[in-house]
Amino acid sequence: MQPLRGTPAYWEKTLKDLNAMVRQLGKPTFFLTFSAAEMRWPEVIEAVKAQQGEHVDFSQLDWNAKCDILRSNPVTVMRLFEKRVDALMTNLILSPAQPIGEVEDYFYRVEFQARGSPHIHLLVWIKDAPEFDDLQDDSVVIKFIDQYITCQMPDPNADPELHKIVSEVQVHSRNHSKSCKKGNVMCRFGFPKLPMDKTILTYPTPDDDDDDDDDNQQQDCWVNGYNPDLLRAWNANMDIQFVLDEYSCLMYMMSYVSKPEHEMTEFLNDVIRDVKKTNVNEKDEMKQIMQAYAKHREVSAQEAVARTCSLPLKKCSRNVVFIQTEDNALKMSLSMSRLKDVSPESEEVWMSGLPEKYAERPRTPEYEGLCLAEFASQYRTVYGQQSKGKNAVPLLNDKGYVQKRTVGKPAIIRFPRFSEEKDPERFYRRLLKLYLPHRSNDDLKSEEFPTYEQFYKCGRKWGREVRPLVDVMKKKYEGQGKLIEKALEKIRQEGLVVNAWNTFAPEVEVDRLECINQREEINPNDEDEMDNVPDFAVDRSSSIAVPAIQAPKLSPDFVRKLYQSLNETQASIFYTELFAYVHWRFQQIKGNRKPFGGMSVLAVGDFYQLPPLGKSKPLCVYEEGVLDIWKDNFQMVNLTQIMRQKDDLVFAELLNRLRVKRKMEALTDEDRALLTKTVIDIKDCPLDALHIFATNKEVDEHNRKTVAALHTDFVNIKAQDYAKDPTTGEMIQTGCFKGKKRPA
Repeated sequence: MQPLRGTPAYWEKTLKDLNAMVRQLGKPTFFLTFSAAEMRWPEVIEAVKAQQGEHVDFSQLDWNAKCDILRSNPVTVMRLFEKRVDALMTNLILSPAQPIGEVEDYFYRVEFQARGSPHIHLLVWIKDAPEFDDLQDDSVVIKFIDQYITCQMPDPNADPELHKIVSEVQVHSRNHSKSCKKGNVMCRFGFPKLPMDKTILTYPTPDDDDDDDDDNQQQDCWVNGYNPDLLRAWNANMDIQFVLDEYSCLMYMMSYVSKPEHEMTEFLNDVIRDVKKTNVNEKDEMKQIMQAYAKHREVSAQEAVARTCSLPLKKCSRNVVFIQTEDNALKMSLSMSRLKDVSPESEEVWMSGLPEKYAERPRTPEYEGLCLAEFASQYRTVYGQQSKGKNAVPLLNDKGYVQKRTVGKPAIIRFPRFSEEKDPERFYRRLLKLYLPHRSNDDLKSEEFPTYEQFYKCGRKWGREVRPLVDVMKKKYEGQGKLIEKALEKIRQEGLVVNAWNTFAPEVEVDRLECINQREEINPNDEDEMDNVPDFAVDRSSSIAVPAIQAPKLSPDFVRKLYQSLNETQASIFYTELFAYVHWRFQQIKGNRKPFGGMSVLAVGDFYQLPPLGKSKPLCVYEEGVLDIWKDNFQMVNLTQIMRQKDDLVFAELLNRLRVKRKMEALTDEDRALLTKTVIDIKDCPLDALHIFATNKEVDEHNRKTVAALHTDFVNIKAQDYAKDPTTGEMIQTGCFKGKKRPA
């Protein structure tokens, strides 16, 4: 599933690629988050209406009108968001204006919140950015931060435009939302901030009771950090943080880059384990996994547009190349068409990968001294017309063509990692294979040094020691490797910090947590009571809700269909207990203690029909000691116009009289005459007329006689039964098909 955009495997690979970037480039300089605010962007609303052939005055639209316009065309809305992000990156962040410094590299991903609103989470590497070191004077870092980040409320007279934007999108609510103080007395997002007259870098210290407040303006305590130039251009909420260490960097990557696929990964792992237990072939196994993913993963309209229209879900300033350093790794064979032309004695049956192409590089000084890491980073394989270009370099033994990367920067390399303590031989083999120039694996160690570790520490190549040669290249391509490993080990031991993103991107987290609260949070005083509400499931044979002791959670599709209104078209088959289940369940869904969660319920049916299956009394009949939702919350309205028999009023009126007739009442002479005149002997009934019988036996007998009367010459063909072989997928004949005899 790795090539499928947005899947857990896709984001897992992305996380590994980003890890490789940090190893090679070092920690990024800034974290940035940009939220969408289509309700503030006139061009989005106007573009949607222009496509519909209408012109609107943005300033005259209310909130509901804007929402309706945005919902009417999510494709245009999402495309304009993507164009806005591209313009922000190209025309501002990466431009010569350098609002946050000269950007050398960047990575961002698009994340969709529960409401469907997209966000951009961006990592940038700034040229000549100061490194934070707690052993040195931090004044340089503070000066750098102050140059690009502020949390000050702009002067409304000096800059009214920026003051308006900050006031509307960057100020945390002083009233706080429910998510701010859930499970905590203080605001979990840290607002209001402590007033300070200058930026400081804090260190873990013992508790200090000295609370010396500055005379900083009180309103600044509620402002989230921002960059003035970026905020003015984006005109929506943003957040910017300076990265102090590798640990916080990895916390970001592991908690947000693969979000929200953590639960999906666990779910798919469970599905895979279950599928493995069944006797199916690989194709059917993959089909079941994909079906489970498609049904379990809920996406918003914007995310659906991004995936369907191939809009970028992530972007990176560099390509990432994976280098396989193991000889026994999985390989791809040549295609069948090429294998037919290969000699039976030939061992060249595998497709050549990067290590094989590297071994066949030209024997010139320019290429001879290249290590595998340099070759992968600086060169790319070219095919077709590109292989005929003047810059294409032919490899030896017809292994293809390569060309030096001229567009962009050298690629980031990624490779398998092994523990020096637990698996030293594979660890040092990987070092030598990546960073020591060689033509074959025999060049990676000698008879004098039988192990890779000995050859690395004591061997010589071209009259020079191997270790310094390898270490120089290792520092170039994984200079931050040890720091990253320490940070990863700390995360493995301590786990991800709970609510870490309350600090990194507080306003985005407020939005996300409020969405979660809308789904899950209920009145705290009613929480225990709601936990005891029984579940109900759906009987697939009748599509009627029935009680279940351990019913599954309602599917999102089912909830959406019943979210705003509940229409019961057969109220007569609902009994009191079942109606109470529906009432309780919708209170759970809506988080509302009103009847049916505050939703409008329209129940349509005929209580003179047969009573509910297995129950003696319909909803309209009051029973002592039974919870009656019907009596106090519904008003009966009798429909007076007959639609089904409107063209035969005489028969319709007869049916109405029969509907209310009691058992001991006698029929009128007119009604009896109307009914008896339709009674005829079965022999006089036309053969092609519809016949209704009380038993299956009578039905089968009638059908047999009818078919026999239609034809005289019959040809009997016995149906053959086939079953799919679970291992090969082929259809295998199992004999004549035998039907099941149905009950009489």
